[in-house]
Amino acid sequence: MSKLDNLKNLQIQQLKEINPEHSDQTAAVKFTSNRLNALEQFVRDSLHQDKEYFIGEKSTLQNIIETLTIENNRLQQHLKVNREQKEQIEADLKQSQAEISRLQAIVPQHDEKQLQNEIQETKKTIIKLNKMRQDEANGLSINDLKQLNIKNKDKESPVNELWIWSLVVIYKEPASSYYWNNFKEQVFEKAEGAQDFKERLGKVKAVDMKKDEFERTQNLLKQREQILASDILTPAIKAQITTFFKIVDLMIEVEKHSKLIHSNEKLLQQLAIEKQQIQSETSKNQEKAQILKDRITFLDTIHKGYQYMSDAMVKKIHSYQQAQILNDKFTEQIESSFSNLDFSKSYNQQYVPQIVQTIQHENIDVQDNQQMKVQQVLVEEQQQQIQEQNKMIEVKQTPEEEQIDLKQQPPTEIVQTKTGGCEACNIF
Repeated sequence: MSKLDNLKNLQIQQLKEINPEHSDQTAAVKFTSNRLNALEQFVRDSLHQDKEYFIGEKSTLQNIIETLTIENNRLQQHLKVNREQKEQIEADLKQSQAEISRLQAIVPQHDEKQLQNEIQETKKTIIKLNKMRQDEANGLSINDLKQLNIKNKDKESPVNELWIWSLVVIYKEPASSYYWNNFKEQVFEKAEGAQDFKERLGKVKAVDMKKDEFERTQNLLKQREQILASDILTPAIKAQITTFFKIVDLMIEVEKHSKLIHSNEKLLQQLAIEKQQIQSETSKNQEKAQILKDRITFLDTIHKGYQYMSDAMVKKIHSYQQAQILNDKFTEQIESSFSNLDFSKSYNQQYVPQIVQTIQHENIDVQDNQQMKVQQVLVEEQQQQIQEQNKMIEVKQTPEEEQIDLKQQPPTEIVQTKTGGCEACNIF
């Protein structure tokens, strides 16, 4: 049974309740049509409200999708920046690791232990040279040297270079203060002067000669043969001057070994500085590498968070898009409902004749029922009359002593019967 069938039966029932004996077909049809029109308007209003709701819902869903899309694009931009930062940091990390490998692969130009050993050996050599120098100085014969006689005519003799050198290097006096006779008297002829000369010659510090002292010593050694070939030298004096040159040679050797020690010490200092720099650079690069690794770990964590939010955002967008599709389907169904909604036409074409026919049948049934009720009343009255007549016959057949003394009885109450007579009349 359709909804319109239910509606038709409901309207007929309501008509019967309002006016059971209503026989006006036009009024019944009009009443039902008005009710259907009101119902149809109610349904149309409801559908219109639903349509407006789904239109508004579509706009809301579209705004949500646009907002989520913008947010997802922002997350994608963060992911892009995050990836670029990570790539740059990884490049920096690779560079730092390469620098660490380079620093660790640096081989010092000199072996630190070897340099230290050389310094120790050189110091031992200097000690030996100084001992030899001191022995040579102690063995020097001052008596032979004081026999040397340099006259005024020999003042240009190269032998003077020996004593000028002694004055500058041994006594630390300027060369301009040299005067042979004075030098001879103070150094060779006086006992304390001779002893002081030998001690100075054997012990004076030969390490770290001044530049002018070293140059003067070099020049003196260059004139060795010329000095030894001088004709003013006796064999004994020449032997002492030869010893003197040995002492000068030993001093030069000490100076050379001293410079070697200084050179090795500088190399050690340089190695220490380079080692410290390498350690410092290595430490800096290791710290930088660790910071970069921590940064990469942090970026990976952030990247996972952004990726998770982006995936969730995509799922939300998809969910709202599905909701939008359902919303569009509901809207289409509402539009279809509007096109199919025509209660009045269906009612007028299909159900008005049925309602009219039904009301006609109902009116005929009412008339038949009324006639049946009238006939039933007549039958009941006839049956009652027959019963009363039978009672009267029974009264006439009763003996006289049992007959009722009407004079002694109270007046009989007159009761109107259904046929219009009274019981008293029936008795008489």
